[in-house]
Amino acid sequence: MRQTAIAADDRVRLSLEMRLDAADAHDGVCIAGDPPVALRIDGGIHGDRGTVGTVLDAVERVPSLAPGLRTVLDLPLIAYR
Repeated sequence: MRQTAIAADDRVRLSLEMRLDAADAHDGVCIAGDPPVALRIDGGIHGDRGTVGTVLDAVERVPSLAPGLRTVLDLPLIAYR
């Protein structure tokens, strides 16, 4: 599966490719800036573990929300300790 998202001003481009037969599996981030940044995580980040981390990160913020259907955009930002 291959997906690409491009922001309206073409300054942000997100690409995702998922394969079952990837010989060189990795996750990566490239930032074209000053200085440019290239980050590669060999083997990638396991999706289920990433989901658990995101849920645990949100736990202390959820009680401050009013009842109802919410999205991640409704979560208040918190300062990390």
